[in-house]
Amino acid sequence: MKQIIFRKRVGYLKTFIYICKEFVARQENLPNPLLFNNNGGFSAIRWFMNISYFLIKQMIEDKCIRELAVLIKLKSIYSSGCIHDYSPYKLSKSCDLSRNTVKKYVDFYLSLGYARMEGTSLIFTDFKKIDKSYKHGFLKIDTTLSLKKIQLLLFRQKIENNQSEFNYLKTVRQDSTDPKGPNALRNHKKAIKALVKLNRKVTNLPSAEENYSVSIKTLAKQFKCSVGKAQGIVNSLCEDGLLKRITNYSKGSWLSYREKKDKSFTKNLSINNAGCWISNGIMFKRLPNIYVL
Repeated sequence: MKQIIFRKRVGYLKTFIYICKEFVARQENLPNPLLFNNNGGFSAIRWFMNISYFLIKQMIEDKCIRELAVLIKLKSIYSSGCIHDYSPYKLSKSCDLSRNTVKKYVDFYLSLGYARMEGTSLIFTDFKKIDKSYKHGFLKIDTTLSLKKIQLLLFRQKIENNQSEFNYLKTVRQDSTDPKGPNALRNHKKAIKALVKLNRKVTNLPSAEENYSVSIKTLAKQFKCSVGKAQGIVNSLCEDGLLKRITNYSKGSWLSYREKKDKSFTKNLSINNAGCWISNGIMFKRLPNIYVL
């Protein structure tokens, strides 16, 4: 009798875990409190929040990526989205920010409609109402991470979006010039339409052999920050294992014996060609780094 009761309880527990998994899997716009491991058990408690790619892009262009990261943390602390009897002092105690910083950010959110006041309560607007571009994709953020890590993930998403656009252009060139596979004709028609929409020539698109490479100056322009800060962001991403950086260079022609022996010639060659150097009689040119996600 005891064995039967025990088996029933185990069955109920398995059913409960299954229901929880289904509930978590179907949540698309609410924070996700559960993270299951491969064995079917609970590995950790996590809160996830979905941030659309378009919103990330917009906040980076407006130089407001930190404001977005703080908003994510605040919405994770107050999961209901409402802070009763709001005051900058009360909010600063719960999020480890100074009162002046909290006031500055809250004023920013109120001005953009990301939050509103109802009496003495501060109510944050749901991300789905802030931006309705979820159908174009979203980033799932672990809100238990530090503010700095969240900012790094948002910048990383910008690199990932750029890489996706680069791969799309490669596909358009491939399908417009040499389509392959059972759907070659349909893909060719799509590629031709894409070329017209993009107003680009096939020769200006990346080939299938090219890898996504970008200079730190270009990343700084994309991140809307200084070169030094962009370099720091990339270094942090690489140190955390969120990004892989591959040094990229091209190999030039061999120098003649007379040219190698002429020190003034090799010196002037390096000076007049920025990013170039000579090693063992071969001229190399530095190219933008390749980044792999």
